[in-house]
Amino acid sequence: MVGQNLGAGHRKRALDSAWHALALASVVGGVSGLLLFFVPEHLVRPLASGASEQAVEEAVRYCQAVSVSQILMAWELVLTGAFSGVGYTLPSMLISVPITTSRIPVAYAVVGLGLNSSAIFWTIAITCALRGFLAGLWFRFGRWRLRYLTGRAIGGGHPVPRAPWGHERADLVAMLEAEGAEVGRDLVARFGP
Repeated sequence: MVGQNLGAGHRKRALDSAWHALALASVVGGVSGLLLFFVPEHLVRPLASGASEQAVEEAVRYCQAVSVSQILMAWELVLTGAFSGVGYTLPSMLISVPITTSRIPVAYAVVGLGLNSSAIFWTIAITCALRGFLAGLWFRFGRWRLRYLTGRAIGGGHPVPRAPWGHERADLVAMLEAEGAEVGRDLVARFGP
């Protein structure tokens, strides 16, 4: 939706669609988190037919651990998709790769400390939540909007000479301001003309 709206020249609608998708995903993530926390056995048993009772108990503990990260995991999915929609995939890589990779040494450490599998489950839940939280911060407060919505240079870098959707930089700033987009006025006020 973000890329489609940018392609159509609707900058404000591009951001609004990301925020609306985030709200919807938060509701879905919240409901799934509640289900995973309160009725995990009813979700696990049909999928674990023929599994040992110990395997079912482990799966239930896993569901309950990751239940707390479902909303923030939904944030990560929606916001990395929004970043991809504007053609800015760097946040996805810088957030996902190091945090996901960190699971290996952390899991090794918790096993070395003699903690049980629940510690590994909580490691997964915490890293999922952290990725979503960081994606939310980057999307809300990151300076990516200046470059990817207006084509201006960030921090002395080179400006984007032509936005991927074919409008010149000045036209994009004018469009953002003309549409009454708060983000356009905020960016111009914050970073200058």
